[in-house]
Amino acid sequence: PIKVAMTGCVVGNDALGEFAAAQLEAAAVEVLPTQPPSSSATGVVMVFTTPDAQRSFLSSFSSTDRIVLTDELKATVARSRLVVIEGYMWEVQGSAEVIPEIIRHARSCGALVALTAGDASVVERHASKVQAAVDAGIDIWFGNEAEAAALVRSIRQQQLQQAQQQQSVNSVMNSSSLWEQTAVMQLERMDSASSSSSSVLNNQQHD
Repeated sequence: PIKVAMTGCVVGNDALGEFAAAQLEAAAVEVLPTQPPSSSATGVVMVFTTPDAQRSFLSSFSSTDRIVLTDELKATVARSRLVVIEGYMWEVQGSAEVIPEIIRHARSCGALVALTAGDASVVERHASKVQAAVDAGIDIWFGNEAEAAALVRSIRQQQLQQAQQQQSVNSVMNSSSLWEQTAVMQLERMDSASSSSSSVLNNQQHD
């Protein structure tokens, strides 16, 4: 049988959290606790599906929720064959530091890593974090056309910014080099003028 575990801000200490925990337990899904513990409010995601089968999501998370890479989570990842990271976790505090670390840890233990997009707005809001996760070594990225387009736009924008920064650096270096060349020329002229003055003075003393 396939064993499944969930972690992050899964359930809170409210009626909805108790219901979700009971449903997960009945489905044999292990819930790994987080530190600090989840807030009293359980996060909610509403899914709206249109006739063309496109889905839209409306999510609500507690501002106190936070994802932490605990020893228990690291041990569970080490025993896993597949680690799936939900894109909406980028909305939770600590995700920017923890998710890339989870990816690297999973890869070092031989597990496959999959990352979902969440939705296009999530990709747009957290583009740099998504790219950092991709660079960390994910194996599978789940996204539709709009989400893929948002990711490509963010990559192109970052490449453009890097090119502009490099151009600025090159401009500064060229300006510095030009200044150095000008300074050397001025010193050479001063040295030449000084030599000429010494020669004239020597000639006068000789006369």
